[in-house]
Amino acid sequence: MLYFQGKQMTVYTHSIHVSQAVYRQIEMLAKMQHRSVEMVADETLKRLLLPAVDHIPQRFQADLQQLTLMSDDMLWRLSDVDLDDNKATLYEALLELNQARQLSPDEQNQLDILREEADLLMFRRSYALLLLKRRGYDVSTPPEQLDK
Repeated sequence: MLYFQGKQMTVYTHSIHVSQAVYRQIEMLAKMQHRSVEMVADETLKRLLLPAVDHIPQRFQADLQQLTLMSDDMLWRLSDVDLDDNKATLYEALLELNQARQLSPDEQNQLDILREEADLLMFRRSYALLLLKRRGYDVSTPPEQLDK
């Protein structure tokens, strides 16, 4: 077991072959940062791999994993999708009503459906932006060239 920043981590050992040039870069970074070659290699690999979805509710994971196959344009479009106005208005009204009183079974069912849809949209938008950032884009402002 390895303890890193107070968290217990399982360490797996596996040999991989890298070019001498890659090893030298990792070794140089490790020396500059006063860290081990293993730690620098691990951190570098983590940055290159697709973002994990295991912390996201299971029911959304397959949907999010499909986003990794999408083009940049499709990810930009997904990052800008909201609930349509009618659904957003109904969702807000049901949330307010739920604060004021207990919802009827039909109202509760509607709220659950809208919450699920809103959650999925939020996870899609966030994951799309994360993928775009990993692909090298500045996600603080979407590109103007995309048509809405």
